[in-house]
Amino acid sequence: MAVLERSFTLGRNMGTPFPLVRNIRSIAFRSGSFIDSLIINGMQFGGGGGQLSKTIEIDPGDYISRLIINSGDVVDYISLETNDGQKMSVGGDGGRSSVLEGKVTGFSGMTGYFQGGGPLVICRLTVWIETAQHEPK
Repeated sequence: MAVLERSFTLGRNMGTPFPLVRNIRSIAFRSGSFIDSLIINGMQFGGGGGQLSKTIEIDPGDYISRLIINSGDVVDYISLETNDGQKMSVGGDGGRSSVLEGKVTGFSGMTGYFQGGGPLVICRLTVWIETAQHEPK
């Protein structure tokens, strides 16, 4: 069985890019009606609005295994689960829902000001995921 890494991009192509971050050891968010910022390994990408979530610590060998992301013009909502059963949900109820399953290996994206003058939020999120690929016999 081979491992295939794929990326899934959600949200709108606008704003300032932030780099691909891999080796996720901790993750938290700031959110209200939208995802204001993503905090990976202590590095914050996005604005300072909304409420700070709890931080999920991810031990070596563990990983984010499932994401539900609602997005439209911005990333509205994220629910995540790790392979060891930790769970967290943040954000509002807007956008269309996408379910991603597999071993999350990284995040990148874009931040921008909502509707031109609103708060700085996550406008676009790219998720890198490893999935098992069965080889033909």
